[in-house]
Amino acid sequence: MRPQQRAVLFVVSIFHYHREALPVVEEFAAAGWRVGVILGWLGDTADEARLTYESLRCEILNLSDSLKYKGAIGASGPKRAAHRRSSILKRLVVAGLCAARMFKTKRAVAALIRAFSPDVLMFGPFHSCGTFDNAALHVARGCGIVACSFPVSAYHGRRGSIRGRFNQLRMGMAPPTLWADYDLLNRFAAILFRSWTQERDGRCVFMFDPVQMLAAKTTGLLDADVWQKPNTQLDRVFVFTDFSKGLLAASEYDLSKVDVVGIPLLDQVIERLSDEPYKRSVFQELDLDENADFILFNVEPSAEHHYCDWDTHWRRFREMMVCASALARPVVLSLHPLCKLEDYLFAEHEFGVRISRRLKIYDLYPYCRLAISFPCSTNILAELFGKPLVVYDYQRLAAPDALTADEFRLPFAQIGHEASEVARLLSLELASREDAKPLAAPSGGASTKIRRRVDELLDAAELDGRDRKR
Repeated sequence: MRPQQRAVLFVVSIFHYHREALPVVEEFAAAGWRVGVILGWLGDTADEARLTYESLRCEILNLSDSLKYKGAIGASGPKRAAHRRSSILKRLVVAGLCAARMFKTKRAVAALIRAFSPDVLMFGPFHSCGTFDNAALHVARGCGIVACSFPVSAYHGRRGSIRGRFNQLRMGMAPPTLWADYDLLNRFAAILFRSWTQERDGRCVFMFDPVQMLAAKTTGLLDADVWQKPNTQLDRVFVFTDFSKGLLAASEYDLSKVDVVGIPLLDQVIERLSDEPYKRSVFQELDLDENADFILFNVEPSAEHHYCDWDTHWRRFREMMVCASALARPVVLSLHPLCKLEDYLFAEHEFGVRISRRLKIYDLYPYCRLAISFPCSTNILAELFGKPLVVYDYQRLAAPDALTADEFRLPFAQIGHEASEVARLLSLELASREDAKPLAAPSGGASTKIRRRVDELLDAAELDGRDRKR
């Protein structure tokens, strides 16, 4: 017989997880679950998230600040890595200190989970080594608590993790200690633990610093497959679309654990598609006439993400503004969360575009005529809402011969690698679709699907437990 009230504990590691998963938290709270949240990062955005969860009457489980991700990681993504070479002896000392920290993390997280006593833990598709995320999943496995991953991105799988590590090293965003030939310690670790490394073009890398991985192995927090994302120990993994599931299939993930549920952030957007007053408010906020044929421009945060210098970033941005503003239609810019509004305000005066202040790209997509974007996970929205998509791909991530082509070369998108090519594709796309297509409304209710399937998992777990007792 089902208990009166079930309890769910969300492990919200970083700001992006908070933003994407909030509708799921709201769904569980509205359904009468006892909801707890572990906030895993520091900074202003963490303080704002805390207030949001408290307004939903969620219980905040306080993780020590020393065990959290720092604000720059939680809110702004990776930074370009600075490095100072250390001796092997010093690195071994660091391994010992890391192990001590991981033991402390395990004890702290276990105490929090025991005190809250959840029926299920909900994680983002985290990919870390020896941190509180790993500790929480370790505790869940040890206690028989159901563990699930809520969706926050279209991209998953081992293949993407491998590509990402090599790309980060190439761009200086990851420390050289990841190279297998960095020093004698790394060379020995690469021989002893071959599954920790991957090789490409004659060079071998670790997923994480082997010092950190040795400490995690010592403390029992190292994943069996350090390259796979999401973690293989999860009971259920919820993903956006069949495209996301296909990436996991290509990475040999156990698909019996994978459920396609949709995009939680779209739940409210889809509900409002038939709400004419809301639609009018969208156009009013953009200072556009209702039903204006506007172009949605997704701004690439190349400099903010540190894979491009600022001079190149602004040159390319201006090239794209020239292309977009030449279309004789209103252009609305959607800024990435890393982009500062004040940095881009000049575009309104110089190119006559509009910058969306409050409305996010999810809110804008249903009402645009055409979308222009860099290779980005939100590009799947174009197919969901039946919108033409032209991709500007300066990094050549979606080129036919790119290692990332299976992720970014979407079959419904037109792709250009330089400004003149993008301009030509935009003209052809508008000319071939002079009449805007009727809005294609995707099915909604992702958050409800997740909550119901978690209920089913718990029902099955309880039944299995009773059967085993018999």
